[in-house]
Amino acid sequence: MRWLVPNGRAFVLWQIGGCVSFLKTMQKARLSQHMADHFRARGRRFSRADAREFLAELQRVCARELAEHGETSVPGIAKLRVETRLPRVGRDPVTGQPMQIPRRRIVQARISRLMRRGVEGPV
Repeated sequence: MRWLVPNGRAFVLWQIGGCVSFLKTMQKARLSQHMADHFRARGRRFSRADAREFLAELQRVCARELAEHGETSVPGIAKLRVETRLPRVGRDPVTGQPMQIPRRRIVQARISRLMRRGVEGPV
């Protein structure tokens, strides 16, 4: 298995029995469908629209909390925090001339230990 990044999107290259296939990263539609199928299999009424609404509300709540408090957490997934990057001098990639990069705010994510262990697996 190798990671490739064509066109800015992460893909996984699997080689199974000489056959190569690309798997796209999970998009919102596929995640919504998975959630709907998961809950329906357990006898709950949960549609793709409900899943999309849940994801949209999660995004709104996280954005609001970050704007108001500068920090929020999605339990079991990540802790999100706003950080301010100071102004600095960079280089114009075309001309190579120095240019001022203004101060800006970014969102940093610290992935939860459970998530990291699930990906890393036993060592």
